[in-house]
Amino acid sequence: MHFNRWDLWYTWVKFEDIKEEKRRPVLILQEHELFVLSLQVTSRDTKYLSDYQLRDWQSAGLSIESIVDTSRRLQLIHNDFDNRIGALSEYDILNLQFMISR
Repeated sequence: MHFNRWDLWYTWVKFEDIKEEKRRPVLILQEHELFVLSLQVTSRDTKYLSDYQLRDWQSAGLSIESIVDTSRRLQLIHNDFDNRIGALSEYDILNLQFMISR
């Protein structure tokens, strides 16, 4: 499997407070030999300054309005990934890059 920056994938994410996993969309930031650096994507309302509301969520392949939680970077192993959803639009990439660089 190969992961491109700004692609959206379904993966199994572990909860911090309980011993469960949930299939969630994530945004790929960078692929490393041992892990893939990602950001969690969620459908909850934007409530933190670190949340980025995707404008073009439908063209990215998501089925519901979504945000990218930039506050927590995930280091996921390659085997955790299920299938590719799509990729961010140029608009969302540029705005997300600006937000992350602040």
